[in-house]
Amino acid sequence: MKKAFVIFAAAAVLASCAKEASVVTKSTPMTLTATLAADPETKVTYTDDSGLKASWEATETMSVISINGSSEATHIDNFTSTGAAGRATAEFTGSITEDPTTTRYICVYPAVTSSSPFRISSLPTQYAHWSVNNTQVADGDLSHIKNYAILSGEPTINGSNLSVEMQNRLSVLKFVVTFPDAAIGRELNNLTMDASAVFGSSGSLDNWTYVYESSLNYGGSGGSTRLMINTYSPSGYIQVPSSKVLTIYGLFRPGSVHENDTWTIKAIASNSDILGTKTLTWSADKTLETGKLYTITTTLE
Repeated sequence: MKKAFVIFAAAAVLASCAKEASVVTKSTPMTLTATLAADPETKVTYTDDSGLKASWEATETMSVISINGSSEATHIDNFTSTGAAGRATAEFTGSITEDPTTTRYICVYPAVTSSSPFRISSLPTQYAHWSVNNTQVADGDLSHIKNYAILSGEPTINGSNLSVEMQNRLSVLKFVVTFPDAAIGRELNNLTMDASAVFGSSGSLDNWTYVYESSLNYGGSGGSTRLMINTYSPSGYIQVPSSKVLTIYGLFRPGSVHENDTWTIKAIASNSDILGTKTLTWSADKTLETGKLYTITTTLE
């Protein structure tokens, strides 16, 4: 049986069952109410160096993961919500698996499904993988950000209600790039930023030690030294417009930079030509905080 719950989830601004033979589980209906504040047209909206904000779309799904005393995920229960797109508060309903071996719960968004970026192969397990696809399909498009920007939090239970503060776990780099004249009309395959030192942290999500995202640790053994954003869709590549300016977004694990660190930005065409490069030098130490957007405005040469 499953226990019915209401989950009250607030997003912070930055912000199958496997049974043991001797364990009896039951499922109880509960309800989840999530409070968020953001632009109704996008799941996440951004303000430079301010909090990553979220709002709910018309139909949403969130997962509640049960964790036992060995830090193993034992059950995954999905909760759904339907309402007006852009609402600041959403009520999710579903049933949670009650198991005497459970010591805590974790709420994750997007939900754990066979097609979502957050995947757990089998239960019980201490390991999960969360992949990120930094592929932007149009100039200034944010769909890849809203699809892969994970939120998570540890809920508390009060009767038939779950209350949770959902925290953004990643940050965003926004590149406003001016291209050389010769690049006008060319197809852009990717924008790559190579750092002289690690800028993005490695490791697991705060709420569950064994959750990791290998695709965000690209280019460095101790963390991220490279961020590559693909710029194409099934219908074709992003083209450099006559204005010569493109806005491109990429998710990264928050970390830090130091004075005199360099970031080299390179634009690669669909035929592998280099459309332009620029090396920037940090003038001071800076902490790249969780859930924030940082803007890099530059002209390629």
